[in-house]
Amino acid sequence: MAKVKSRKRKQIPTILKNNEPALSMVCESVKEGEDISKITQALLYNLTKHKHGVGLAANQVGILKRVIAVKIGGIYKIMINPSFCSIPAESDDNGEIIPATEVQYEGCLSYPGVLKQVSRELHIKVDYINEQGESVLEKYNDLAARIIQHEIDHLNGKCILKGV
Repeated sequence: MAKVKSRKRKQIPTILKNNEPALSMVCESVKEGEDISKITQALLYNLTKHKHGVGLAANQVGILKRVIAVKIGGIYKIMINPSFCSIPAESDDNGEIIPATEVQYEGCLSYPGVLKQVSRELHIKVDYINEQGESVLEKYNDLAARIIQHEIDHLNGKCILKGV
């Protein structure tokens, strides 16, 4: 009787939980021309299978590279080597100062069931490389700004449990 060869399935990394060492490690920058297809595949696969997931950083799947996937307005976006700066508070038409930060509860796919209050910038500019290798500078507000800041914290080895 002939043996049937089994195909090895490519293992896609899953989301690390709780106190896995990679969650507190600072990620390395992606070099120009570096193939990140396996990273983006792992991020998007894991993010899309979590109903309430809106962002994921590469170190959350055990890959220590500066790549995040975010879901903003129902659209998934990959950001390579992202960094942000806050946009200063402004005043409205009545001369009242519009707050620059806000405290809200946040959850994290690496810490299921945990919610912590975190202060975040409400308005940010994000500089990153897109999947086509193009440099991008975009403004984000409110929830989108919060999501991106949370994921960049992960890339810097910070998490909501350790008081970002």
